[in-house]
Amino acid sequence: MEKNVSLFILFLALKGILFSQSYNNPESIVYDKAYKRYLISNKGGNTIVQLDSENTLENFVSSGLDSPKGLLIVGDTLISVNNTSIKGFRLSDANPIMNIPISGSIFMNDVAYNGKGTLYLSDSEKDVIYRLKITDRTYSTLISSGINPNGLFYDEKTNSLLICSSGENAKIQSYNFSDSTLETRVITKFSNLDGLAKDNCGNIYVSSWGEGAVYVFDSLLLKPPTVVSIGHNGPADISINPDEQILAVPNFNSNSISLLRLGAQPAVQMNYITPINNSIDLDDSLKMDWEDVSYVTGYELQYSTDSTFTNLVVSIQTINSETVINGLASNTKYFWRVRTLGGNYKSIFSDPWNFTVTEHQVF
Repeated sequence: MEKNVSLFILFLALKGILFSQSYNNPESIVYDKAYKRYLISNKGGNTIVQLDSENTLENFVSSGLDSPKGLLIVGDTLISVNNTSIKGFRLSDANPIMNIPISGSIFMNDVAYNGKGTLYLSDSEKDVIYRLKITDRTYSTLISSGINPNGLFYDEKTNSLLICSSGENAKIQSYNFSDSTLETRVITKFSNLDGLAKDNCGNIYVSSWGEGAVYVFDSLLLKPPTVVSIGHNGPADISINPDEQILAVPNFNSNSISLLRLGAQPAVQMNYITPINNSIDLDDSLKMDWEDVSYVTGYELQYSTDSTFTNLVVSIQTINSETVINGLASNTKYFWRVRTLGGNYKSIFSDPWNFTVTEHQVF
């Protein structure tokens, strides 16, 4: 089983780079590595714009679109999801090279790619996900009900399609291609989820219109999410620039985008030093020690009498990678874990270790 990663989130200067003058309901954003630029769909303006490395914003596609939403780069082509069609534009010159109407579609929203010639398309109004083969441009229905789909992300490692939904207590589901089953992975406390993305460590990001925020889950969607960024107005179809680990957020309602650096020095597991895991016969005063992590401003240590940390004994924040705890109860097993801190953001807790305190000697 893949272990959870500790992720430390840093912002670019000025808490993200914000641009607002030339966006009109920006809905989706992708990074084009070949030309070192971001491509953004303007649903309100029926355009796709490009933001280059010099922060120059100009049109990429200015005609022939119908409420463009989800964007995706496949090879040398930019795929654009429109209300009832899929369009493709050559990255080198923006020339249109693909236009596939999807019969019966109403409000197609997002797109994902399996790396083997197949696109997946969500229709939020029709409650359908389509499967489209790029080579012969044929399509069929993959899932026909019960999903309320918005954002999509194909997970190559698990050969599954992640799907986030709209509405209250919105779900994250997965369609598993190995056995053709649909599984609810998480029922969140958030409303109107929109975009999905994955970082280099496998952490899963999701944007929520209801909360105006972006959250991160561990790679297995087992632990509670951690907030990444707040204060967004209509955070839509997010993506991550994998080379620089920058989270790109289109703010649909405020006509802006946010570029947030995920400045991680992630590890599969925090490197704890002492006390050694499963150690016994320890004193009621202990030094807790773990290896330093680069680019963090501090750490949070928690210890508890149960492995789920329901019965939390104490939470300690420190700028050092060690601290001393006192007053531990005799004949008690404790679990401890650590996460990194940076600014207003906290990483996901690393997996816990445990130790047992012996009976106190009284003289």
